[in-house]
Order: sequence, then C-alpha cells, then structure tokens
Amino acid sequence: MTALPCHDLRSDVHEVLDDIWLNAVETGGYRGSQLTWLRGHSGGARKSARQRVYAWLAEQMWLLPDECHVRCFTFDQCMEAICLLHGTTYAEIRAWARQRENARAFHDRYERRLAA
Repeated sequence: MTALPCHDLRSDVHEVLDDIWLNAVETGGYRGSQLTWLRGHSGGARKSARQRVYAWLAEQMWLLPDECHVRCFTFDQCMEAICLLHGTTYAEIRAWARQRENARAFHDRYERRLAA
C-alpha cells in the first residue's frame, strides 16, 4: 500500500474543514430570529464561522492561529486534523468559542479590578 501524497491529504482536510464552516448557519444550533437573520447575511456568518473553525483547529493542534494553514501542513498534521475534525460539529465549535469569549471577558474584568 502506498502513502497518499500530502497534496491529496490536504484536500481531504479541506473537504472536512470546509464542510463544517460552509454549513455553519444550518448546523450551528441557531434558532428562530437569529437563524432567519443569519440566512439573510450568510457571507458574514460564513466568514466568522471559518475563523472560528480555524481558531478551534489551531488550539486543538497546539498551533498558533497564524500557523494553522492547511497548505503548510505536514503528513502527520493532515492526519491529526482529519481525526480532530471528523465528527466535530459547528455547534461544538461555536460552544467552544463562546466559552473562550466568556473566559476572556472574566479575565479582563479581573485585570481591571486589580488595576483599580
């Protein structure tokens, strides 16, 4: 059995990765008026979703966000990314992002209290 070239693996990573953020509006756990609004503004929603998915993947792979470019992934990084992304939903990534935002806001409030 021969190994797949990195180019083919990178395509596989993109297939799984793109499926998550391109379908974020439909699979992100949005409801009611929020979902209606997002459907009318899908360009901005997709951009945010793409950024969230890449930020999530970078953190899972212990990469800086600037290092998380599929075109630069090694064979092992491609395999790791596929394993991480397979079965992951945008709703899970969105929950992760909200948790991070809440932690950041708490940290900022704490720092302001210390500075006062």
